[in-house]
Amino acid sequence: MRSRADRHRYIQFYLDESKRRQALPIYSSTEALTWQLIFLVAESQISGRAIYVSDLYFLAQAAKSTINNRLAALVDDQVFVKHSSHEDGRRQSITMTTAFATAFYAHVDETIGKLTEVTSPPTH
Repeated sequence: MRSRADRHRYIQFYLDESKRRQALPIYSSTEALTWQLIFLVAESQISGRAIYVSDLYFLAQAAKSTINNRLAALVDDQVFVKHSSHEDGRRQSITMTTAFATAFYAHVDETIGKLTEVTSPPTH
């Protein structure tokens, strides 16, 4: 299992690359938005802070209706859970489900391992 810092660095790397790819004219698929939402929620969780639906409207830079549709699908697929704010019932935070977070972090750990293997100098 990778450290929290390793996971955070990888997630931040992905989000930075995602921003860079958004500038490309061919970057407009629903799959790309889905992964961007997953990584944004993962980054907030690993940083120990809440992320709200309204934050995703700004960070994902997609139409609100598109983001709402993707979030609803991800909730239906048991990737995310929505939590209503105690102070303002209209405000909802998003977290990954425990089952999805376990699988997602296993994927992150495996990817970091593969990147480390590829970028490490060969040992002879």
